[in-house]
Amino acid sequence: MKDGDLSSGSDAKKKQKLEDSEVIVVDNRIPSQAEKEKKCLRGLAELLIRIARTSPHSFMQHLGPFLPFGVSQLEKEVLKVHKERKDKVKKFLKGFQGNLTISYDVVTYDDEYEYGSDSEDGLVWHKDFVCMSVHFVDHTSKVGKWILGYYPIEFARGDKVSVCRIKSVLVDYEIENKVSALLVSNYGDLGHEEFDCLRKWIEKRGKNPIDPCFFRIYCCADLFRLMAGDVFDNMDLLLEEIRVLVGWGKMTSTNWNVSLGNLQEALNMEDKKVFAEDEYYQDYDLPCDEDWIMIRTFCKLAGCIYKVAKELFEGEYSTSNVYFHLLAELKFMLKQELASADNDHFLCKANEILERFDKYWNDMFLVLATASVLDPRFKMNS
Repeated sequence: MKDGDLSSGSDAKKKQKLEDSEVIVVDNRIPSQAEKEKKCLRGLAELLIRIARTSPHSFMQHLGPFLPFGVSQLEKEVLKVHKERKDKVKKFLKGFQGNLTISYDVVTYDDEYEYGSDSEDGLVWHKDFVCMSVHFVDHTSKVGKWILGYYPIEFARGDKVSVCRIKSVLVDYEIENKVSALLVSNYGDLGHEEFDCLRKWIEKRGKNPIDPCFFRIYCCADLFRLMAGDVFDNMDLLLEEIRVLVGWGKMTSTNWNVSLGNLQEALNMEDKKVFAEDEYYQDYDLPCDEDWIMIRTFCKLAGCIYKVAKELFEGEYSTSNVYFHLLAELKFMLKQELASADNDHFLCKANEILERFDKYWNDMFLVLATASVLDPRFKMNS
């Protein structure tokens, strides 16, 4: 080896050490006071976004008067963070190579849960609002969901879908030429005339030369909630008795899966004659024979719904191709229960939820069947 080679190797090592030392110096640089304040302001803004129930004024009051910036600075920083993230989402959606689904959800507050927060103008009450989200499948075949915004309900009827709001969001994010489906709740009021106008507006801006399609899809989770609510009718007082006997959680149609567990536990105790033989329960108001019929009815029918809901919604996102087979299974189970009905109450409730299910099935059959046919796992053998 030549001397020149040795010297060049030594120089390279010295240069690498110098570069490493420069990196260390940069990483260990003490930030200035202005940089500390800027980082603190950004951190507080992101924290305030996460705890969105609190107003900036009350938030600053809790922190105290020792921060180097005021409420107006914090508000500007929150809006800055919002704009940065919104621009990032817009850039991704504009460049997305595929179709998007928009969901329109109405979020309401019960009067007993209504809450407020202090502001300069007094008490601010949180009202019902619309949440609009975008759903997509990325290049790794994973299902994604991003919330595009929350909007207060400005119309008289909370369940009426605002087509103008949908259009404004699509234009704002510049994705009106990529949307292929609109997901709404089953109680959402979107008539055929309004939907046709929206569909024509969407298809006019589409880039697909082969007559682009735009579908209206009803929420399956909302269908299950409504079906469970049908069976819950006239059971409010009975649920309070069961709640005292076997659990302390609130039992309503909105958390019907929890109520199903409590009612099933009560049925198991009744079958084992726990309520009749255990002295502990002698001072309680126990359900009568008619009440037990209502409980058994709910457990049988809601149990069928829960079996399918658990497979659909627990774990990873389920895509539309699996809904067809699971909903067909649910329909089969409900018809089996209806055929074995042994009392008028069960017969009435089974017919009621089957009628609601059939309406959803008839509206969504073509969309669900198409997605299933296109899935190679479900192709018939020749």
